[in-house]
Amino acid sequence: MEFQFLIRGSIFLTCLTMIACLEQIDFAPGEVRPVLVVDGVIFAGIGPHTIQLSTTDRLGLKTFPQVTDATVTLINDRGLEFSYNHVGEGNYRIQAGSLNAKTGEVYFIEIQYEGQIYRSMEQQIPEPQSIDNLSFDIEEDNFILEAHNTTPDNGAIYLKWNVENVYSITELICNPFISPLRCYIKDEFHMPSIPLLDGSRLQKGTTFKHKIASKRIDFTFGNPQSFYVIQQSMSPEAFEYWSRIDLVSNQLGTLFDPQPSSVRGNIYNINDPTDIVLGYFAAVAQDDAVLFTAAGDFFDEFQILPYCGIPGFEIFARGCCRCTDLENSSLNRPPYW
Repeated sequence: MEFQFLIRGSIFLTCLTMIACLEQIDFAPGEVRPVLVVDGVIFAGIGPHTIQLSTTDRLGLKTFPQVTDATVTLINDRGLEFSYNHVGEGNYRIQAGSLNAKTGEVYFIEIQYEGQIYRSMEQQIPEPQSIDNLSFDIEEDNFILEAHNTTPDNGAIYLKWNVENVYSITELICNPFISPLRCYIKDEFHMPSIPLLDGSRLQKGTTFKHKIASKRIDFTFGNPQSFYVIQQSMSPEAFEYWSRIDLVSNQLGTLFDPQPSSVRGNIYNINDPTDIVLGYFAAVAQDDAVLFTAAGDFFDEFQILPYCGIPGFEIFARGCCRCTDLENSSLNRPPYW
């Protein structure tokens, strides 16, 4: 049996590994044939601009089967076209350097799949909204990540956040002839809701902070750790879509649970308006920031050992001699480290 130890005062507590968090698109259980599911954004800059396609092929699946043979094109209001290439696992990407999207430009996508043509509504890239900074607070035994922002002078903001959590582990010297490696492990922690903010009622120039992630204090906080945040500014329509996804998910269970009613997005079949298509293609403005933590940040209240222990008090947990054995582990350092 495998143990990690969290010391609070002089008491060792067993920690639980956090479970994965997915923003799952809803679908209707009464469907009798596969339904296309679209998840993609276009944002100001050179990208990478990506889109993910899947289907509701079998009802009740936790994840949807991937679409790997579609033809996907991005089109702007001037008629210029940019092709997406399939790069694996249902993900499509515009070739790097071929598109440098600008604020204010209007785009839509066209998808050709199994003899049908699907399009999104036109989307305009909004003005960017920068993250002022990131901070954290401790509530009971939970780490709370907060984003600080200032409302712009040119109108309301609608925000959504994506958070990636990575911690690093350095191997023990288990073999004197092999140098220890450092691994980076993505921790897909559970979140009860999608972090969203409707800033339409905030006065311009208002400085505020918003809770965007919560994680129980566990053994990962004994290691160098990062919280990488992508903040998306979006249209009121896109915000309303994600709010409905969040509302349905919270009413009926968790984001893991397939939902009994579909939430329609902005994708339609140009030849059959009654055809159900799920998901959303949004034009957004993105900003990113990263917050790093170390065991010393929590020392006053939580005395946390690194996963593989400290000199003189080593814990030979799984992966401490070969950290690549750990789930979601990589030797590749994230670009923001």
